[in-house]
Amino acid sequence: MTWADEYRTLQVRCNAETPCDAQRAKLFGAEGIGLVRTEHMFFEGERIVAMRQMILAADEKERQSALQKLLEMQRQDFADLFEIFPSVTVRLLDAPLHEFLPSTEAGLAAVAAVGARVPASLERVKRRTAELREANPMLGHRGCRLAITYPEICQMQTRAIFEAVASLGRRQQVPTVEVMVPLVSHVEEFKILKLVVEKTVLAVQREQGMSFKYHIGAMVELPRACLQAEKLAQSAEFFSFGSNDLTQSTYGLSRDDASTFLPDYKAKGILEQDPFVTLDTEGVGELILLAVERGRKARSGMKMGICGEHGGDPGSIDFCNRIGLDYVSCSPWRAPLARLAAAQAALRADHGDGDRAKRNGTRHRCQSKRVFEAAIGSQGDGAQRIQKGDQGRPPGEVIYDPMDCQFYTWQLAIAQNLGGRRTQEDRLAVCPCLGDWNKAFFGLWDGAVDDFAAEEVRKLFLSNLIASSAWAKVSNSNPDPEALQDCLREAIQTTDQEVIRLCRDTQNHYSSCTGVMTLWTGTILTVAHVGDSRATLGYVEDGLVGYEQLTSDHK
Repeated sequence: MTWADEYRTLQVRCNAETPCDAQRAKLFGAEGIGLVRTEHMFFEGERIVAMRQMILAADEKERQSALQKLLEMQRQDFADLFEIFPSVTVRLLDAPLHEFLPSTEAGLAAVAAVGARVPASLERVKRRTAELREANPMLGHRGCRLAITYPEICQMQTRAIFEAVASLGRRQQVPTVEVMVPLVSHVEEFKILKLVVEKTVLAVQREQGMSFKYHIGAMVELPRACLQAEKLAQSAEFFSFGSNDLTQSTYGLSRDDASTFLPDYKAKGILEQDPFVTLDTEGVGELILLAVERGRKARSGMKMGICGEHGGDPGSIDFCNRIGLDYVSCSPWRAPLARLAAAQAALRADHGDGDRAKRNGTRHRCQSKRVFEAAIGSQGDGAQRIQKGDQGRPPGEVIYDPMDCQFYTWQLAIAQNLGGRRTQEDRLAVCPCLGDWNKAFFGLWDGAVDDFAAEEVRKLFLSNLIASSAWAKVSNSNPDPEALQDCLREAIQTTDQEVIRLCRDTQNHYSSCTGVMTLWTGTILTVAHVGDSRATLGYVEDGLVGYEQLTSDHK
C-alpha cells in the first residue's frame, strides 16, 4: 500500500463522527477527516433530550439553556476527534429539526412526559411538531437555511469547535479546522453565515488568548451552487462536493425511494450503473467540473474534494482524479480501496514510463512502479488473467472484478481463479503475480501500524511478507507441495500465536488483527492446496468469516 500512496495524487480522507470511527480511519491509512456530520452527535441519551429542549423552547432563555448543554457535549466530541487527526472538516448542522422529534403519538407523549427535563405539554409538543413538518424535507428547512433562521445554533457549534481547538492547543499542536456550511445555493447565504462564524471565532480567540488557523468553505450539493461557483469562491475558501445530495437534486429523485425503480432502469438499459454508487459523469459530473473550473477561476488553487460515498467508488475516484480534485472522503471501511483506486487513477493519467515525482519530493524507482502496476492489474499478463478469468473454469462460476470489490474479496477472486486452472504447471505460473498482489496488500497493514508506532505488529506482518516473497520465489521451480505446505504451516502457527498475544495485550487497537491474520492464513494456504479448488475456497472463505465476525464485533 505504500506503493499506492507514493503514486496517488488524491488525498484520501474519511467521514467520521466518533473517536472509534476516527481511529479506524487512521488504521486504514486516511489522511484526515473530510466530513464530520454533526447532527449524528445529537441522537443519543442526554443529547437528544437537550436537542428537543432547544427545539421546544418557549423563549430565548430556555433555548440558551439547552444550547449550553449541547455546547459542552459538542466541545468534548470535537476535542476527541482533533486529538486523533490534526486536519478535520466539520459540517455545521444539516438535518431538519423535525428529525429530532418522534413521529408517533406514543413518542410525542413520551417527550411531554419527561417533564422538567423537556418542559413542554403534550399539546405544545404536537403543535411544534406540526409546525416543523415538511412536504419535502430534503429540499426544505435544513442546512444553511436552518442556520439563517437560527444563527444561535451556528454560534454554538462554532464556539464548541474552537474551544475544543483551544483546549488541545495547550497540550499539543493546534489542529487546522475547516468549517463547512451545508446546502448553500446562494452566495449571500454563505456570506451571512461566514460572518457569524468569524465573529464567534474572534470572541473565542480573545477569551482564550490564542489565535487559530481555520478555513470556512461551502458544501456544494445543489445545481445552483455549481452554476454560481465563481461568485461563491470569492467568499468560500474551499468546496466540498456532497455527491449524494447533488445526485438527488440533479436527477430530481430521492435516494431513499429510487430503489423501487432503478433496477428497471438498469434492466432496460436506461442507466448502466446506480448513480448513487458510481458518479454520473455525464450529468452530475459535468456540474462538478463546471464548479471546479469556475471556482478556481475566482480563487486560484482552491482546495476541492468530494465527501459523498462516491469517494470510495473506484470509477468515481478516477473521475475525481481526472478533473483535478484534491481529495476524496469516504467511509473508513472503504479507505483501503480508495487508496488503491486513487493510485491506479494516477497511473492511468501518468505520461511516460520514467521516474515521477512523489508528493513528498523524492523519486520512485521504475522497477517498483512496474511491480505495483502488475499488482493492481493496470499492466501485467498474470494480473489480467486473474481479472478476466480462465476458459477452463466451470461454466457460470463467478469471478470478481478486483477493482469493484473490497481488498479481502480480491483474495477470494484470486483463489477462485487458481482453483479453476487445469494443470499444476499452469497454476504455479500465476504464483509470482499472486505474490505481487500480497506485497501490495501487505503495504496496507504496514502503513496502518506505523500510525500506532507498534513495532511488534510491524515485525509480525514483515514475517508474512517474507513468507509471501519466498512463496513467489519458489513457485516457478515447481517445489514439493508437501514441503511447501509444512513450511507455510510453521510460519502461520508462529504468527497466529503472536497475534493472539498481541490482541490480549492491546485489545482496543488490534482486536481485528486476528481476523486479518485468519484471512492471510487462508490466502497463504492457497498455494499449498492449488490442486484442490474446493479446499482453496474453503480456506479463504473461513478467513472471510473470521474477519467479518471480528470487525462487526468492534464497529
